[in-house]
Amino acid sequence: MNDPATNLPIVVLPGMDGTGKLFEPFVARLSRSRRVEVIAYPANQPLDYAGLTDFVLRRVPHEPYLIAGESFGGPLAIEVAARDAHVAGLALVSTFARHPLPAWLEPPSRWIKVASLPRALIEGLLLGNEPAPAVRERLARILPTITPETMRARTTAVLRVDKRDRLKSLRCPILCITATKDLLLGARGLRDIHGLRPDCTVELIDGPHMLLETRPDAVADVIEGWCRRRMAAGA
Repeated sequence: MNDPATNLPIVVLPGMDGTGKLFEPFVARLSRSRRVEVIAYPANQPLDYAGLTDFVLRRVPHEPYLIAGESFGGPLAIEVAARDAHVAGLALVSTFARHPLPAWLEPPSRWIKVASLPRALIEGLLLGNEPAPAVRERLARILPTITPETMRARTTAVLRVDKRDRLKSLRCPILCITATKDLLLGARGLRDIHGLRPDCTVELIDGPHMLLETRPDAVADVIEGWCRRRMAAGA
């Protein structure tokens, strides 16, 4: 693709792990057609969404670009798109605009320490019945490297986040990619996003919550197809 309207660089924001190391197959696939930059979050700094937004904005390109956020990275991508005029398109993957828990679960969830949850439970919510041995092995190596304070700050940030007004205000095209077997979010994130932005493009991919990690080719194909149809048309 040589059309500058369709091969814009893309910035990818990770989920709760914050490393972006799980995105390697996705980055390799998408890099065939565009420049891809994954912005990892500071590993040992307990930043909330406001702090992470400032961190990301200091590292994005000073030219038109696309931004994608998976899971925890979705609200962050929404805020960056709202604040940076260079953002030409927003892709939201397995994510949400406001915290995804039912209201009655929010207070008790604040006392849960993610680091202390059984590994099988975490993997089950993120991967379902997906074998994905390489992803599971990487998760097992990455999660212990995140300090409890950092993980607690990110969990608290998720429970407090509400970017619905920011999402409604965006003028760039929006793509919402949702997993059909998402045990963590179900359809709540998609309902909120599509309800606020019925103009967004919705794509369903058969897979678990961690789509970029388990369906890298499918997600890359969806993003490329969206760019050709919407970005080239100036939507």
